[in-house]
Amino acid sequence: MAKQPHYCRLTIGPGLIALLLWLNTGLAQTAEEHNDSGLSQYREKHFQEAIGSFGRALQLEPDNSTVRSNLMIAYHGYAIQQSERGAIEQAIETERHAFALDETNQVIRTQLALLYNDYGRQTARTGDVARARILLAEAMTLQPENRLFVTNMCTLMIQEARGLQKKGNDENCSRLLNEAAALNPDSFPVQTELGEYYYSKNDYPASIRSFERAFDLNPFATNVADKLLQIRKESSVEKEFGKNERSRFIIKYESGVNENLSWNISGILEDAYRDIGQKLECWPKAPMTVVIYSKEQFTVVTSAPDWTIGRFDGKLRICASDLTLDKETLKSVVRHEYSHALVFDLYGVTIPLWINEGFAQYAANDKALTANDTTLLHDIGENNLVPPWDLNRNFNSTNQVEVAQAYLESRLCVKYLFERYGNAVSRQFITESSKGTALGDITSSMFNKTPEQLYDEWMVELKKQMKH
Repeated sequence: MAKQPHYCRLTIGPGLIALLLWLNTGLAQTAEEHNDSGLSQYREKHFQEAIGSFGRALQLEPDNSTVRSNLMIAYHGYAIQQSERGAIEQAIETERHAFALDETNQVIRTQLALLYNDYGRQTARTGDVARARILLAEAMTLQPENRLFVTNMCTLMIQEARGLQKKGNDENCSRLLNEAAALNPDSFPVQTELGEYYYSKNDYPASIRSFERAFDLNPFATNVADKLLQIRKESSVEKEFGKNERSRFIIKYESGVNENLSWNISGILEDAYRDIGQKLECWPKAPMTVVIYSKEQFTVVTSAPDWTIGRFDGKLRICASDLTLDKETLKSVVRHEYSHALVFDLYGVTIPLWINEGFAQYAANDKALTANDTTLLHDIGENNLVPPWDLNRNFNSTNQVEVAQAYLESRLCVKYLFERYGNAVSRQFITESSKGTALGDITSSMFNKTPEQLYDEWMVELKKQMKH
């Protein structure tokens, strides 16, 4: 019988491992050789390879300050390369390795702080303001004396505060703005933002203090001077006003004079909140301020023409004249101005004027053509109507017929869009228009029509209505 081979198992203990490592050092490169390789790779801008070489050298000689410095510089160079390629998040991680090797190095500290700042601003543009603030806080921790970082942090705090206010979260909005003011009391944007916030809350004394501080910081800011003048006017006129305060609306009125009118307006607004909100799918989260003035008070506060009985400028203002005592007129005025408030809430000031005014009128009165409407259309000439999107300048005309034409056509065209294509499509039409998209591109993508074809289609329907 053949003899079977005998296998021995080799057990490697700690002592043998140490022996093998010691024997291997004679075959492997020395720390100096690894360092020399790293230097060569660094000069060729092969930073990853250089980091590997310097890292191996430092493992062999952990106390070698030259190798440690070289590794730090290699990390720093790689971080710059990554940031130049747009990989800021990766650059931060790399620069953090460099910083860990020498936290006293001001070049590395500055670069890491700038990377956090840049990444924070980049993140803010995506809408993640909370994350952006965390990144800016890292930059400020590294360089608390850097005023650029403080300014950027205040900008983010203002941005976040605006979002909170729009959601009706006044407590956190106020807290954030006051934190920004404490962080940088000499910030003009922070003081103006605080002024606007207090003004929206009808806290005129606090608003005036903030705007006065802003004006001290920038005496050439004519818009702030104008705002101060406006708030002082309102403060003087409304100092004895009472409040009809509900969850959605704060209605201010002259005590003992317009209290009953305030309750009528409150009911109209509640209906408008439901009806117009469904058309635009927009329901304001923050309470809206409505102010009822006498004719004289309305003129002082708004400087509006005599024929104006309603205005929205961030607050909904109603003139209590003989006209507004008529139930239908009051309803129309309130719904019209409330519609402007909703459109502003959704689209800001970028929406074309004809759509803004057209929707406000449609929301106030979506009924069929009146006798006056038909007469005006006949006077203009049914074949001579200018497309409403070409009538924006007419809204500010001194010719009352031109103004009436602009308002009428805008209302009827917006009404046609909503009734022919529905709320969802019409909202999309308004949204695209507010972005500045060319009208031809909108009508082509949404209706597969040119603006001229859409106008002709509307004219066919309008002429049918005029015959009835």
